[in-house]
Amino acid sequence: MALNSSTSSIKGTLGSVIIIVFLNNLVFLDIIRYFNQPIIKSFTKMNAIKKLSGKDLSKLIDEAAKELSQRKRMEVLSKDIQRVIAKHKVSKTELASLIEMIRSETKVSKKTKTRAASKVPAKFKNPNGQETWTGRGRAPNWVSGICETTGLTVPEFKASPAYLISE
Repeated sequence: MALNSSTSSIKGTLGSVIIIVFLNNLVFLDIIRYFNQPIIKSFTKMNAIKKLSGKDLSKLIDEAAKELSQRKRMEVLSKDIQRVIAKHKVSKTELASLIEMIRSETKVSKKTKTRAASKVPAKFKNPNGQETWTGRGRAPNWVSGICETTGLTVPEFKASPAYLISE
């Protein structure tokens, strides 16, 4: 019985040790994952860069140089603006209204320019009245009425000299 109890206590202790080691390894792995994440990302990016062709790599370098130049320019601009704001002692509310004023002045209209509808002279007239039609768009009722009574189609109506307006 003593052997069995000592064996079970060894098994229990061993199980606890294994669990502790297991938990420590998980914590250790989590710590490694947490701290090495940027390293893993940069390693992956480096592998991707190594796979680029010379032309693509050159293009990437040019784009990165442009981006870096733009960021430096914006940083200098930001410092200049902060210097002017400090010099003139501009408050936050004044700055907000100034920004809003600049935005409203530089707003680009989203409306597209539409062409003004030009007046088109009428080409066809109703022989029984004063009604006219340019020949564009849907045929008016009087044209449809004439076409039904005479058995003409709209293209035949347009070709008929009887309905043309003489200039």
